Amino acid sequence: MIYTTFYNGNQYIGVYCKASEKFAIVPEETPLSFKDVVNDVLKVDVVTTNIMGSMLVGSLLSMNSYGAVVSNFANVDEIKYLKKYMNIEVIKEKHNAIGNNILVNDYGAIVNKNISPKNIKAIKDALNVEVEKMSIASYSTVGMVGVATTKGAIVHPKTSDEEIMRIKEVLKVNVVKTTANFGVGMVGTSVVANSKGAIVGYNTTTVELNHISDGLSLDV
Repeated sequence: MIYTTFYNGNQYIGVYCKASEKFAIVPEETPLSFKDVVNDVLKVDVVTTNIMGSMLVGSLLSMNSYGAVVSNFANVDEIKYLKKYMNIEVIKEKHNAIGNNILVNDYGAIVNKNISPKNIKAIKDALNVEVEKMSIASYSTVGMVGVATTKGAIVHPKTSDEEIMRIKEVLKVNVVKTTANFGVGMVGTSVVANSKGAIVGYNTTTVELNHISDGLSLDV
């Protein structure tokens, strides 16, 4: 199932929400109507918290079914709350918008090639997957230009064929190039998904929905 909507009037759903096969995380200020959409489409429990005091949860946290990673700028209460639901690793990293810098599913992770070796190990341990450092379509912020689930992945339309092959090898799923929100290549900012469904920015066209559906192996 794919559902198009806004988050408080904003089409960039992926900035405000992050999902795995087990949970979805949304900001404290999230309307009940949006929580209901997340629960209905993604078929997961909805966890409500801010990260670093911010609503930009999707940009500031990365997770899969095994765990989550946040920057050390997340506050103590936020981390304590999240630990009720999942294993969480806190890393000290100058690229502190962690969600923007990791593209992950339950099979592998692709990370910003500038992240330190120490933090690569921490990410590997937290998410329980092998980690590959690379850029995608010339962007180091790989979490902004891709979305991955256990059934497939979508990436920026300028992703090269060589990059597609590497992504397939790491994430172990099919990969489709697409835009969302009427031509936005940063699909990670516009789509939240797991194997059961996807929530997409309202301005996403029918053609884009078909590409997203193909990439994530979902019904439109």
